[in-house]
Amino acid sequence: MTDIEKLKKLTGEGDDILLSLLLDEATAFVLSYTGRTKIVTGLEKAVRDLAVIALNRMGTEGEASRSGGGGGRFSAAFCGSGGRHRGLLFSVSWK
Repeated sequence: MTDIEKLKKLTGEGDDILLSLLLDEATAFVLSYTGRTKIVTGLEKAVRDLAVIALNRMGTEGEASRSGGGGGRFSAAFCGSGGRHRGLLFSVSWK
């Protein structure tokens, strides 16, 4: 099963072009973060996970928090400086 097929199953998204773009962006991020030139065994899932996170965050750019119906969500991102791109992203949900 290809990464695109796995993402389709995981997300229900049917747009191959969008999923391919998200995988390309996630791959570029992981390669930059790790200083590698190719994805090694064990990092494939991290790339897919980042692609799913990016897909789930579409439409919420710039949003820091949301609440309603007794639940809520808080997201934050931090990007440090340095020779390589370094970043941290986290999201917390509650109900």
